[in-house]
Amino acid sequence: MSISSWSLPGLPPLPDDGACDHLAGRMLPALQLHAHDGTILDLAGLRGLTILFVHTLIGRPDRPNPPDWDQLPGAHGSTPQALGYRSLHETFQREGIAIFGLSAQDSDAQLEAATRLDLPFRLLSDTDGAFGNALALPRFTSAGKSLTQRATLILRDTLILTVLYPVPDPTEDAGTALSRLRSHRL
Repeated sequence: MSISSWSLPGLPPLPDDGACDHLAGRMLPALQLHAHDGTILDLAGLRGLTILFVHTLIGRPDRPNPPDWDQLPGAHGSTPQALGYRSLHETFQREGIAIFGLSAQDSDAQLEAATRLDLPFRLLSDTDGAFGNALALPRFTSAGKSLTQRATLILRDTLILTVLYPVPDPTEDAGTALSRLRSHRL
């Protein structure tokens, strides 16, 4: 079991509990997910290389985080994670890699975040947990809501090639995913 090297002062460390070890080699579930832009993404239609970063929730500067947020390992970091993918989006595009973010937040919350953060990729909503449940992704509960732990799935078509989990430093997730793709040319 390893412990993350990144954390905000006073936050609990993020253990590697092996909760995503079963995912490499599996196919994505045949689901359709709502995106923040009003479109629906049919996962069965994905082609080529794709990075699907699963995040907890992107907070809003005008609203407080859930009351227990600071006690939950891995809860913080969705905004810097998304901004990392925004910063490298052109590089991913040049290399033919599609990017999507996914969380349990509804499309309205995703739209607010994508607009405020000027994200050039779609954020997908798994409000009913169907995606997370189909893949048995690790979850936690905050303020009575079930949320999916942060994980990054690297895909070819609908095949999960590898998973980055835990994501010890959300600010470095996009760079780590790009390096993994380049070094292994999955």
